[in-house]
This record gives sequence, structure tokens and C-alpha cells, in this order.
Amino acid sequence: MIITKFDLQVSALFSETPVSLREICISWIPLTVAMAFSCSAVWFQVSSQSSVSEDKGKQKKQFLAQEKAKSSKKDGTQIKVQGKFNKTDHKAMRIEGKTTKLKVEGKEKIRKVDKKQKRFNAGEKGPKRSAKVRQDQGSRKRGRPPKEEKDAVDPEPSTVKRMAMGLVAGFKWQANQVKDDPQFHHFLLSQSEKSGGSYQAVSKKLKLSEEVAGSTSIQAADSTAANGSISPTEKRIGFLGLGLMGSGIVSNLLKTGHNVTVWNRTAEKCDLFIQEGARLGRTPAEVVSHCDITFTCVSDPKAAKDLVLGPSGVLQGIRPGKCYVDMSTVDPETVAELSQVIISRGGRFLEAPVSGSQQLSNEGMLVILAAGDSGLYEDCSSCFQAIGKTSFFLDIVMDKWLKPGTKELTHDMSMECDQSTSQDMSNILVQNTNQAQSLVSQRGKKRKYCDGYMKYGFSYVGNEDCPKPQCVVCGEVLSNGSMKPSLLLRHLETKHANYKNKEYSFFKRLAENNKRMNLTSYILSGNKDYENAVEASYRISYRIAKCGKSHTIAETLISPCITDAVRCMLGEEHVRKMTTIPLSNNTISRRFEEMSDDVEMTVIGRIKSSNIFAIQVDESTDVANCAILLVIARYLKDNEVEENLLLCHPLSQRTRGEDIFNVIDCYFKEKEINWSNCCGLCTDGAKSMSGIYSGLRGLVMKVAPNISWSHCCIHRQSLACKNLPGELKVVLDEAVKVVNFIKSKSTNSRIFKALCEEMMSPHSTLLLHTEVRWLSRGKVLTRLFELRHEVQVFFEDHPFFLASKLHDCNWLQALAYLSDIFQIINKLNLTFQNSSITIFNVSDKIESMIKKIDFWRSCLENGQTEVFETLHNFLSENKLNLSREIRKKINEHLNGLKSDFQKYFPKLEEEIYWISNPFEEQYVQAAKLSVKEKEKLIELSTDSTLNAEFKGHFLINFWANISREYEQLSDKALLLLLPFTSTELAERAFSSYVLIKNRYRNKLNAVPDLRLHLSSVEPNFKKLCASKQAQGSH
Repeated sequence: MIITKFDLQVSALFSETPVSLREICISWIPLTVAMAFSCSAVWFQVSSQSSVSEDKGKQKKQFLAQEKAKSSKKDGTQIKVQGKFNKTDHKAMRIEGKTTKLKVEGKEKIRKVDKKQKRFNAGEKGPKRSAKVRQDQGSRKRGRPPKEEKDAVDPEPSTVKRMAMGLVAGFKWQANQVKDDPQFHHFLLSQSEKSGGSYQAVSKKLKLSEEVAGSTSIQAADSTAANGSISPTEKRIGFLGLGLMGSGIVSNLLKTGHNVTVWNRTAEKCDLFIQEGARLGRTPAEVVSHCDITFTCVSDPKAAKDLVLGPSGVLQGIRPGKCYVDMSTVDPETVAELSQVIISRGGRFLEAPVSGSQQLSNEGMLVILAAGDSGLYEDCSSCFQAIGKTSFFLDIVMDKWLKPGTKELTHDMSMECDQSTSQDMSNILVQNTNQAQSLVSQRGKKRKYCDGYMKYGFSYVGNEDCPKPQCVVCGEVLSNGSMKPSLLLRHLETKHANYKNKEYSFFKRLAENNKRMNLTSYILSGNKDYENAVEASYRISYRIAKCGKSHTIAETLISPCITDAVRCMLGEEHVRKMTTIPLSNNTISRRFEEMSDDVEMTVIGRIKSSNIFAIQVDESTDVANCAILLVIARYLKDNEVEENLLLCHPLSQRTRGEDIFNVIDCYFKEKEINWSNCCGLCTDGAKSMSGIYSGLRGLVMKVAPNISWSHCCIHRQSLACKNLPGELKVVLDEAVKVVNFIKSKSTNSRIFKALCEEMMSPHSTLLLHTEVRWLSRGKVLTRLFELRHEVQVFFEDHPFFLASKLHDCNWLQALAYLSDIFQIINKLNLTFQNSSITIFNVSDKIESMIKKIDFWRSCLENGQTEVFETLHNFLSENKLNLSREIRKKINEHLNGLKSDFQKYFPKLEEEIYWISNPFEEQYVQAAKLSVKEKEKLIELSTDSTLNAEFKGHFLINFWANISREYEQLSDKALLLLLPFTSTELAERAFSSYVLIKNRYRNKLNAVPDLRLHLSSVEPNFKKLCASKQAQGSH
């Protein structure tokens, strides 16, 4: 329905202060309420919904016309009804708690028509009605409404009424134009015959339209809940406060399929909604943090402020993009404060108070008046449709109407109604319009604040035109109507009796102190401790990650220890601050992920800024039988070498070279890392890694042709030392069997341990042999030979078929040699387990080993067994000579060892040795360089200052430091020095991975933990804390 010929004059509407929804409503709600007051004698039963199908309207019209005709014939009065009817909700409209009837001729007859009409609306087919229903209808004739209706009415004067009192007097209704419009008269008559309607139903009927291009000033959205066509939003909805109104709202949201998380101060109220599908939030901050849009509906301004600003409140969960919708009925000052702090945190705010009763809330028939973020209003459309019959967005009205200096506002409105033949209704309408204007004008008077009210303990808030008294003691804000000395004094005497004899100056000082304690200082003082608590949480989490401990240790051990230490050292008053540090299991897990992401981005940034980098790749299986791929990167930062974990990724199915390459290649593309900057790739000798066609090596060289691949030097050394002559291999196997016989049974292990302790042996246990461990053979054989006497004694009581071997001199000589040679090989292996080792270091160590082997052979031929210490001591103790058979086997083994080292470690070309020592004349002359590069090398070799620096730096650091002066030489040197020589770092990483993801934590996503555990880069704690909303522990 559109109302026309409606002229308003608004004077001095608003100042330039911030405008809230209540102030907006003052400027437009009177358009609706003025009509209600002006028709107070003729129009009190107004519908709340309209526009049903024309067929049903005609049926209703015909039946009502027949009933009116029958009633009017009995006392000579006939009422003719024509036109359309609107379907409504049929709820009686009450003003100031009273119900008024239509007064025209034939009062009794029309009352009967009303009853029949009610039966028609209720769906009755005949005159039969229960006595209880008739009694209920009769009780509503006059006086107070029944108990059910009283309960349904809001406990405080409605927002619409309070706003209507003030501004309706500021405009003038040109009733003459309406007087001659019979369509409007018939509308009132037809609506007065319908049973009941909330006074808010008028707002459903109004739609203000701009003349310019048809732009709309009030946007109204009708609910589609009646036909079940609401499509719930995909956003997560939070709701705070499950009171009389909130319970009904949440119930309707759940019924329409919304994903709702609820919170209430009394947690028991949440149980019913959890059973219906809602989630439970432990605190308002948690609800806001989890949800996209959070609604709240609480009883008063204090509750609204505590909900936002209190401990674990809404403000602590607000992050950029989070949405907050306040549906509470509170004063404009509270709304302004809350919107300010929400928006300052990057959140979006919408004020959307609701109008209606608890019953209407349960039925989803509320009226929502919204203002604020228009985009947020659109996002809430499905929620508003679920909980209300109508919603209005008023910010456009604010922009158009509330401009400084606005004096008048005139709107032409159109009304579409059916014609009425009752001329008397027009006269009644005009008469009651004047009465309504007078009534509203009287009620619109505003009380002013007087400085003398301070002696009662009251200052004021709001603007001077409509101030509200505020108690300086408790901060409570009263209505403008309470600006009376008697009411202010009563507040002081009843609530602050101990202050009633205080002087004016006391309350003045108290008011000044309250001004200094403003909202901003309150927020900052509370959040400073929380910000420190968040940083402490990050730093504790980082310490846990570096130690490879479980996430729960923070909550179960560290937090209680901190609390106990602070309580003992500083006192109980400091314990509260310590308890605000968030250290729960989930919090620590999130901290790990966030710090890991920060470290990863830092490493990637450094790799991109470095001209070249190298990687080592390895693959293994964890405790959960998952294949894990590790990639370690080496790069330059400020001319210093850094090595960090680049990628840790599970391989879901197969571990072929193609699968490994695809994972690495996708990661490089995602992070925008250029393959052309990769100068080296180091892997083990597995086919999936080293294959030149389908292996990782071959696939990488297709995208990076200049990359150099290297086989891990530790793996090569292990392969070179693996072969043994037949007799020595038998001795090794028999030694392992002896150890396994004692170690395989716990009883034997305990007895042997006691025996060793009794014999005062240097060791109490034997060591098990593990083929995959590089140092295992040397340690196992050395320990067995040292405890050979204890093993002999043990076998006296525990027979074993190899016990006689421990009395065989040749067998013991072979065992002593194997112990010595594998100890030497273990030392060589340990020298390779150094991240700073280069290809020149590896070549030098292997060359040294080959020359030692030649020397050992010559010594054995001359009978000098001192080169093998254990063998020499055994022969000396037993006054034996090395047997010819054992000498032959040893020579055979040494020859094979030399050839294997030469096979797996080919000698480097002399032309690149200038990199290892640019000051050696021999290497300078042998270098194959361009003319300019050779000149630069000669210049470098004669620089005594650089020669001194060369001796005090690592080789790779030296060449990185002179990159500016000798750029070409430096680039060539770094291409050979930067690539890894072994996969030692990847092997260490797998050891750490097993420590972190063990059988007790076999479902853990260990990637963040491993990255923090291995990385030399520390997270940017300040950046991480700045991106977080400061929030203390729950």
C-alpha cells in the first residue's frame, strides 16, 4: 500500500553529531505513528501483512459485505462495501495499553459483524464456537488486556512510541487532501473490521519514494518464511544472548537451515539449541572469532557494553572482516560507542533493533530496523527473513534527510486503496488528526539539564536539546523524562544512600574523574596485558617447537610452573597476568602453524633474493607408514651461507622419480621459485633419485640443464666399504650372531650385565648391529672384542654353538682387524657429516685414505702391525705373530677398499683447483679461464690482504665476500662450492621427524613442528602479534 498526498514539515531535526539508528528513526517513524494517532478513534485494528491473491480477497469481501448488509437491515442502517481486501495477521492494535472500538451508528450491529468477521478470519465454518473462545473474546472488550497479551508486550515503552513523542509535533499533516479521498476512508473501515494487528504493522505499509529517478530512501525486505523459500546463507552465524527475544530468533534461524553458534551467560539455556543443531561457543570472543556474522540481543546498555568490552568479550574476537549486528534496544550513545570500537578493529557494524513481542519472536514475525553497513545488511538478508516479517534499511534516509541546515521535508506519497462510500469517516478522520497532532506535540517536550542537578549526583549525556541524566556514581543513564529533581534525588537515596549527604563539589570531582576514564583508555589498559600475553604465547610455543616436545606440555607443565614461580617470587597479585597467557593445546597448534608459515615465507624470500641456491632431496617413511619427502635448501644471505628446510611433503601413493619431481616442481611454481637459479642437486643413489632418464636427476635436468647433480658422499663411502673377502665376511656374521644370542633375550641381557659389573668391565652391555646405520659395524665389533672375556665366561653357563670361536686365535685376529678398520672408516664418515664440507674437502679426504691404505699394506708386509692398534695389542698380550692367512685376507681387503674408493670418488680435475686456493701458483697456471678472467685471477693471487683473509674464512664465504670486486671469478667458484656434497641434513631431519611424530603422536601433522625445530630463522614475533587480536586465555 502506498499513501499519497502526505506533506511533512520537519524543523531543526539534527545537529552534526554522529547519528545512530534511534535518531534516524525519529525522522521517519513519525510518518507511520502520526497516522496511527490521527486515526485513534477509528483505526486501531490494522493489518501487519498485505498483498495476497485477488481471488481470496474477493471471497472475503463478498462474505463481509453480506454480513454487514444483514446487520444494517435490522436497525435501518446499511453499509456498502466495495473493493479489495488485504490479508493480515489480525492482532489487535493497542495505544498506551488500551483497546478502542469503532464508534459509528449501529454500534451493536457492527460489533456482531466484528465477531463474525473474527470467526471468518479464524477459519470457522459456522456459528459453533467453544465457550472458552467466546469467553476469551468477551474479555477483550475493554480495560486491560488479558494476561497473555500483557506478557507479550515489551516491558518498557516501545522504541517507536518513544521516538514518536518527540518529532511528530515538528511536522504538519495536510489533512484536507486526505479528507476528500474516499479510498483512504474505505481502507480504515476495512482494516478496523479485522482482528488485531501490531502497531508496527503500519511500517509494513509505508514505502517512501524519492522523486528523483525513483530512488528509494527506505529499503524494505519482506520475509519469505511463510512459503518456506528462504535460502540460508553459507556464512557462519553467531548469536549472543538467549533471552526472551534471542531464544525465538535463534530457533527460527536453526529452522531455516542456518549454521548457528550460540553463547549465553547461563550455559544451560544453550542445551536446547545444541540439540537442534547449534554449536556452543565458550566465550563471546570465541563465537565472534569462529563466525562470519555475529548477532546479539541483550536487555540493556550495560549488558551490551559488557558483552563487547568485558573479559573475553566481542572486541577480543573482532578481526578485519568480522561482522557484528546489534539487535538490542539501547540508547544512541551506547550504539555510537560500540560501533566506534568495532569499526576501529577493522570489523563491520550494523545496528538492527527489533520491534515485537516474545510471541512474535517465536513466530518469526518481528520488524527489523537496520542502519550501518549496507553490505552487511545484504549479507544478513536471509537471517532477517527467517526472524522477521519485514526489515528496513535506513542509512539512505540518513544521507538524504539528515543534512545540516535541513528545515523542511516534504514527500508526496501515493495510497492505493479501494473506494468507500462513508463520508462520515472522512470527518472523523480530520477531527482525530488534529487531536493526534496536539497529543504528540505535548508529549514531544524535552527537559533540559540544569547545573544544579549535580548536587543530586547527575551529569548528562547526549546533546543539549535532548539530554539524558547520567549518575556519576554508578554510570546509569536515565531517560529524558527523569530529568526531575525528585526523580534524581530518589535514585541517589535508594541506590547510593551513603552519598546523599555529599556536597556539590564531591560529585563534580567524581564527574571529572569519570571523564578522564574514557572508553579508549579502558580498552587500551585492558588490551596491553593481552598483547603481551599473546607474544608470550608465541615465544613459549617457539621454545616447545625447538625442543620437539608435544603441544600439551604448555598447558600441563609450563603454565603451572610459571604460575607457581610467579606466586612464590612476586606474589599472588601477579599470578592473574600469567594466567592470561593462551597456552591451550589448540592455541599452541595454531601458533606452530602461524610461525611455520612465517618462517617458510622468510626462507622463500631469501632464496629469491639470492642469485643461486642448491637443494638436497631425500625420501623416507614415518611411523604411520607414510612416505615423506624432504627438500633442504642452501643459499646466500649477506654473503653468508644459510641452510633451511624448504619443503616437507607427504607422498600419498608412489615414490617414483616422476612423483617426487612433480611435488617439487608444483611447489616451486606455487612459490614462484625459478629452477634456473638452482645450481646443485644432491641425492642418494636410489634409482628414483639418480636415474638419468626417469629419475629425479634426469627430470630436473630437463628444466634446469645447467644444474650439477652429486651423489651423497656418505652413501658413496658406505658403498665403498661394504665389500669384504669371504673369510672376513664370515667372521663379521658370526660376531653378529654371538651378540644377537645375548641381546635377543632379556634374561640373557640381565645376566650378562650383572656379569660385566661383577668383573668390573668398562662396559655392561653389547651393541646390536644395524645395517642401515653407518657407524654400526665398527661400534659393534669394537665392543664385542673389548668384552670377549666376559662373553667367554657367559658361554660357560649358557652353551652356544659359536662359543668355541672366542678361543680361536685366528678368529680373534680377524675380529681385531675388522674392529680397527671399521673404526677408521667411521672416523672418515664423521668428517663427511659436516655442512661446510666442499667437494675439495671430500676429494682431499679420499686421497688421504687411499695413500694410507698403501702405507698399511707395506707395513703389514714388513710385519709392522702397529698401524692397527687393537690387532697389535692382542698379538702383544698373547705373544703371537700375525698369521699368514689373516695377513693375506687383510691385504686382499685393503686392495679392494682402495679400488672401491677410486671407483666411487673419481679424482677432481686440476684445472678447477684454483677455486680451492687462488694464491697457489700451480693452480693459477692450470686454470682454464678466459683472458679477462685469468687476468683477474692473477691480480687476486698477488693480493696479500686477500691472502690473509683467505686463511681466516671458510672457502665459500671468502668467494662470496669478494663478489663485487671479482664478480666473474666469484660466480664460477660459487657454482662449484654451493651445491651439497651429502644428504646429511636430510638424514638429520628424518631423525628429528621420528622424534616429533612418534607412535604416541602418529596422527600429528609434523610439518610445522619440523620446520620450526630445524630452521635457523626465527619467526617475526612482532609481526605475528600485530596480525592477531589481543585476547587473553579463557
